[in-house]
Order: sequence, then C-alpha cells, then structure tokens
Amino acid sequence: GLVLPPRLARNKIAIVPILFSDSREQVLKAARTVEQSLSAFGAFVDERDQYSAGWKFNEWELKGIPLRIELGPRDVAQNQCILVRRDTGEKKIVSLAQIAETVEGELEAMHQAMFSKAERFMKENLVSISTLKEFESALGERKLVRALFCGLPECEKALKEKTTASSRCIP
Repeated sequence: GLVLPPRLARNKIAIVPILFSDSREQVLKAARTVEQSLSAFGAFVDERDQYSAGWKFNEWELKGIPLRIELGPRDVAQNQCILVRRDTGEKKIVSLAQIAETVEGELEAMHQAMFSKAERFMKENLVSISTLKEFESALGERKLVRALFCGLPECEKALKEKTTASSRCIP
C-alpha cells in the first residue's frame, strides 16, 4: 500500500459533491468511489445538505484541507472531477481514472512549493549579528537573528526582558 510521510494535514482531500435532486444518488455514489480510491490521503465526502457547495469550499479552505475535489453530474457523466489546490487556488480537470496519481503529484508539488517558500523566507530574513546593538536593530526590522549565546537561563531572561525576544532553536 501507499505510505505517505506526515507532511500536510491528516485529511488532505475534501470531496464536495454538487448535488441536484435528479442526479443526487449518482453523484454521491461516484463521490464515495473517489473517496475509497483516495483513502490513503484521508479523503472524505462532505454530504451535508444544509450548506451550499460554495459554503463548503470556503469551510474546507479555512480549515486547511490542501486539496478539494468538486464532483457534479456533468463531471460524473464525463468521468472526471475538478481538483483545486488550496495554496494556489489552481483548478484542474482530472480524469477519475487518474485521480490517485494526480493527487499524489499535486500533494508533492504543494509540499515542495511550501518548503521552498519557507526556505526562501528564512534565507531572506536571517541575519547573523555580534553585538547587542545589531541584535536590537535586526529585531526592529523583524528579522530572524542568529547570535552567539552562552546558554545560561539568566542571560536569556535578561535579553528577553530588554528586547522581548526569545530563543527559538539552537542550530
């Protein structure tokens, strides 16, 4: 079976069926089939009737679900779905026969994009300093500061009281 590293949210995919009374059962059946084929990714079908599809899209985006699958009657008829990435908002029409491979690729691409963005942010904002004046200046610019530190709790406490900064990690 497929083993995924714990990179993103536990539930990586929200499947939102677009339901109409005349095609409801057909679309739900297809959504459940997609859910089963994507079980390794923590996929789930949002079958709630009291909320509109747009409301569900917004809810799962706010809750941090990385991918959303939209599946309506026209999609079922064409054996496809719409895959939406949370990080970019990009929508992609995907064949249901290729959904597992596509999802795996999109999740990997998202991981790489998020990692690259965080790495770039860190490199652009990390400054090495050697004096208290440089430390205070870098903090004023909201930079990440790399400095020598004796490691004594009383030194950290004094620095925190003077600057409100606290240590995050020791490289």
